[in-house]
Amino acid sequence: MWFKVVFIVACSQICFSLDEFQTKKLVPDHRIVGGEDVDISTCGWQISLQQSKRHFCGGSIISNNWILTASHCVENIPKPVQGITIRVGSSLHNSGGRVHRVADYHMHPLYSNRTTYDFDIALLELETPVSYSVCSPLAVDLAESGSEVQPGAMLSVTGWGATMMGGPSSVKLQGVKVPAITQEECSTAYRGRISDSMICAAYPEGGKDSCQGDSGGPLVDENRVQVGVVSWGEGCALPGKPGVYAKVSHPEVTSFLRQYVDI
Repeated sequence: MWFKVVFIVACSQICFSLDEFQTKKLVPDHRIVGGEDVDISTCGWQISLQQSKRHFCGGSIISNNWILTASHCVENIPKPVQGITIRVGSSLHNSGGRVHRVADYHMHPLYSNRTTYDFDIALLELETPVSYSVCSPLAVDLAESGSEVQPGAMLSVTGWGATMMGGPSSVKLQGVKVPAITQEECSTAYRGRISDSMICAAYPEGGKDSCQGDSGGPLVDENRVQVGVVSWGEGCALPGKPGVYAKVSHPEVTSFLRQYVDI
């Protein structure tokens, strides 16, 4: 549906015609707050992770056979994996695009479960490869190992999470832009609970953020490079409570990904 020539121009733009952002409770981040509708043609790497056809987390295509998501999204899924799928190439999580079965998943070995959310990164292995198109689906580039996001850089986060605290998931893909903040600012906000495996983004006044339902989804910079994975936070879009994301460029993350994917 999104493969018309009219969308080629949109493909050269980033998921940055977005609007709002949110913060989280000390629980996984699952929704976009203060955002706006986003067309999948502008961020064709975005996927919906589903169980029994119900959206529960986001993720990003990093190769034909591999999806990047958060460990807390999959840690309770028994193996062998059954009934877990992804939907690609659609702005709606409940229709359109194509559906692929998840064959297996691999959590980062240093993931600290829900105590600190350190290294909240996981890979999904697909039964069948994703077929790329001009705009969507397509793979996202990942941040280089050891690279840093500069404070104040505008970042884009997308997902199908709820659009208000306690509300239902959005059927249409949502997106928002948020500025990166320093590790020191984020650590102060969360009383020292921020490690070097995390990056943070927020407006001081709140009002815009990712939250429940967006977990595992991509945080990308203005060059269409994924720098983070939606992880956790305190509340949703609360002042002084930034969104926290797993850091894709951490050397331990890069090393883990290279065990499975040619990046």
